[in-house]
Amino acid sequence: MSASAVAPANIFSAIYSFNDDMEQIWPAPSPYSPTDGLEPIAPGGVILLVDTSGSMRCIEKDLVALVGSILSNSNVDIKDDTTEFSIPPLNGGTSMIKAIQHLVAQGLSESCQVIVLTDGEETGWFGKLPIAKGEGIDAAPVMSDVLDFGGRYGHDPATAQKHNTALADYMQFLGVTFMVLSVGCGADSMMASMLGRKNVFLATIHAGSVAEDMMQTVTTLRTQAARKDRRIQDAIICVDPTRKRVRGPEQEAKLKALIGNIVVEGSVYVASVDVDSVDAIDASNTVEALEKELDSVLVSCLLHPNTDASLNNYVKELKGHLLFLMRMMCDTPTATIVVSGMSGITKLPSGIAPSSYRKFLNMATQQMSVSKNRPRSPHTEVLKSEGKSPVGGSFVVFEGDSYKIPSTCAMYSCKYASSVVDALICKDGYSVACEKLPLKSPKRSKRADHDASVEGTPKRPKNDTSP
Repeated sequence: MSASAVAPANIFSAIYSFNDDMEQIWPAPSPYSPTDGLEPIAPGGVILLVDTSGSMRCIEKDLVALVGSILSNSNVDIKDDTTEFSIPPLNGGTSMIKAIQHLVAQGLSESCQVIVLTDGEETGWFGKLPIAKGEGIDAAPVMSDVLDFGGRYGHDPATAQKHNTALADYMQFLGVTFMVLSVGCGADSMMASMLGRKNVFLATIHAGSVAEDMMQTVTTLRTQAARKDRRIQDAIICVDPTRKRVRGPEQEAKLKALIGNIVVEGSVYVASVDVDSVDAIDASNTVEALEKELDSVLVSCLLHPNTDASLNNYVKELKGHLLFLMRMMCDTPTATIVVSGMSGITKLPSGIAPSSYRKFLNMATQQMSVSKNRPRSPHTEVLKSEGKSPVGGSFVVFEGDSYKIPSTCAMYSCKYASSVVDALICKDGYSVACEKLPLKSPKRSKRADHDASVEGTPKRPKNDTSP
């Protein structure tokens, strides 16, 4: 550490979660706090904002581990085995601007520091933002044009950049030191637009990173923001992406130590995983191996004589749907029909016969699986057959909505680590990103409150829309 850098004080004054709403999660709000449940902010405090939108479910272990990294050696006790540090359920959109405005209303001042942990861009704000101080002491601030972050999937690149730039200008206008830590690739465009502000510092961490890389990224971000001679940031802090480190049992143990007693309410993932039960991840369980395997399966299926030739124009969409399905299968056995069926979660692309597209997804799933009742596919085992769905069917719960899986559907689990699937999902240009796949409206059922057969899957916030 250089002489001009100082070790940042790891003393937090408050921690909040935010999605469509905002909740104070540490310290517990006083019974005498305002009706909104949020305490006034002390001058000079460090505040942590944790994104708890629905899309965080597919990187939940990264979320709790990064919270553990940020709170490591701080005044927040995450090592007390007698109590849990609870993060609210992951659902809804990413209303970052609304959360920041709550802080401003509570007394956020230029002496404060705000750490924002997120996996994506703003999804909720509609309206103008103050982006610069007006001329003169009493002059009104300069306002942005009307911004519609909720419609961002319909934005062209220039409009998207305009929105993200306005958010960065708003942060700079407030004068507060902001440290934005993004996980995965969903916030890449926003982060790039935020460079060049004197009070905004940026870092990104890949989904599935190991504990050491998380700690290194968090420490570098906080140290740079604390420098006395801090310069305007012209590059985003990140670990060398060419360095490949897989989460084996040893790394799982380090993550467990980092996570401590942090839990996500209503989660199927248990933070305090029993490391002795974690299977070793062999050298073939890598992003490169999965990419090679998926490409091989796609080529094989596209060359099949019964495949619609026009599907060659939908390769990225096919990859997106298969990766979406595989990510769900990482958590619990799932049927292909949840993406390919008439009542599935995702819509199929326009311009192609739905029956041809569904047939291809089913064929690809079979090629990636092993079944006791048929010969082994010519490809390496990617999916494992897990029998059939029960007579009478079952339900998959996705973003709080219930989708039906009919009786006796083939069920599969994914043999690749979820972090590997996440990393391939985030690979730029490889597939249509999962969060951009248009979703169907679920068919309501009297069994909508049935116990979920799938949770913790890749999700898009409910207020996201696609054309």
